[in-house]
Amino acid sequence: MLIPYRARVDERAFLNLPGFHGGAYVIAYVEDTSARGLQFDPECEPDCTCCPYNVEPRMILEIADCERSICLEFDVDTAAGRANSQHKLDTLIAALRVFRAGVVAEFEPFDRRERELAELKEKGEPGDAAQAALPLAAWGRSSMGRAPRLHRGRAGSNPAVSTSVWGRSMRFGDCTRSGSW
Repeated sequence: MLIPYRARVDERAFLNLPGFHGGAYVIAYVEDTSARGLQFDPECEPDCTCCPYNVEPRMILEIADCERSICLEFDVDTAAGRANSQHKLDTLIAALRVFRAGVVAEFEPFDRRERELAELKEKGEPGDAAQAALPLAAWGRSSMGRAPRLHRGRAGSNPAVSTSVWGRSMRFGDCTRSGSW
């Protein structure tokens, strides 16, 4: 009889507060294999050279927003694979900390501009001609008001953190996925 999966880590959480965009989540799962021994394939012949074999734990780290998801792979079968897995996790944690600090640092400048905009609206001034003449792209924004995505090797990008080229191949660390999400 097969031993059912036991979890060493089984975290599942929605990333957004209630009332915000639905569907964003994170799943972190690591199987607990401490009670498992070497495995034998029941279909193998008596002269099989592949049995017994060791089993890697099931490990899932999936992060998703409303439209896209990323599944990261981790290895425990070699010393190099373990070192790479730890490096991948440490890099991700560091990038999230720095990103959080950057997001929080943008609160005040955004609020300042909102106050300036409210003052202009109170005065009934739609904006002067110099402001109206500048396209949104001149401010580094797309027509939707979002900053353009950084791509590997371009100014301001940090290839050690993660960048991607959407619609072609997406590279996350040592994993490459092709196609669209």
